[in-house]
Amino acid sequence: MIEKTCRDIRAADAEKIAFSGGETYHWTDFERRERDIAAKRPYFAFSSARMRLVIYFDQRGLFAKRKQFRAFHDFHSKLNDWGISTLDLS
Repeated sequence: MIEKTCRDIRAADAEKIAFSGGETYHWTDFERRERDIAAKRPYFAFSSARMRLVIYFDQRGLFAKRKQFRAFHDFHSKLNDWGISTLDLS
């Protein structure tokens, strides 16, 4: 399992997502796409038979919950704009 945080995202578009560590994954590599905003650490999970990528949204600091909620929904909105749907597990 590959675990990242939303702060690790360097770039994302309708074709792929790139992280600050240099890793790039194409959305077509994933067969299952899930999200859970009610989890202790809200996340998006993208999986296939080969791998599972989990992106956590766990902001810290002043107004962290509000920032976390906004970042989660902004990412979800972008995915929807790109035609990438996710199953809500919350």
